[in-house]
Parts: sequence; structure tokens; C-alpha cells
Amino acid sequence: MAQDPALDSSLVVLGKVAELAAEIGLVGRLEEDTRRFFMGVDLGQGRLQGVYVRDSSHAGRPSVTVFSPGLQMEKTAFHALLPGLALDLLRANETMTLARYGLIENDHQALVMASVDHLLDTLAPADLQASVFAVAQAADRCEREFGRDDY
Repeated sequence: MAQDPALDSSLVVLGKVAELAAEIGLVGRLEEDTRRFFMGVDLGQGRLQGVYVRDSSHAGRPSVTVFSPGLQMEKTAFHALLPGLALDLLRANETMTLARYGLIENDHQALVMASVDHLLDTLAPADLQASVFAVAQAADRCEREFGRDDY
């Protein structure tokens, strides 16, 4: 059976992320089936947040997206909150550093994510660490201010 070149390159990129994380003591695991690297982040006061890294390489440039889910709800409930929530998230985007909010939707669910992108070639271990904690804090803030503690 032939290997999937996209899967192979994603795993190479995520392997490099795992090496960077290990250099600074971030503990995580490579999830080959979902092509993500997962880390659990302890934010203190009993608050934990899951943070993922995925390969987002584009046009031959290895890059990664560090992201954390912040708010998930039924799409109908989300649309009822949308006007105010959208403005609040845009205002928050303007004041945050090393993170931004975005939205992923399917037919039934809406998910607000905190994320940041990096070129892999220039990603230093300390930058990865800062990004992991920034998106974890942004996702946690989103949960606390707008929803529930699902993640």
C-alpha cells in the first residue's frame, strides 16, 4: 500500500514541533490519526486547557497553527448570540497578542478557537512556549466570559 505524502510531511512537521516542545519541557503527544500534537496546559486555580498544533504548511513553506478550542455550542444558540459575541471577539482580537479568535462551523455546531500561526523554520522553542500559553489563556478567557468550561 502506498504512503500518503501529505500525511508523511505533516508527521515530519509535527515531529519537529515535538522536538521543540521537548527542548523547553512542554509535555505532549503526537496524535497521528488526527495529525495533531496535543498538550495539556495547567493555567492554575484548577483550570486546564487543551492546546493543539497542526501542520498548516502552504506553498512549500512549512508552517504550523497553535490552537485551542474556547467555546462550542449548537449552531442555533450560537446564531442567537452572534451579533454581540462577534463584536466582543473582534474587540478582544484587537487587544490580544500572540492569539486571535476564529470560528469553525459545521451543520450543527459552532466552535470559537484561539489560534496563532508560525513559520516552522523560524519557530524557536521559547516562541512555541509563549504561543501555547497565549492561546490557552485566550481560549480559557473565551470559556469564562462567553460559555462553559468544555475544554
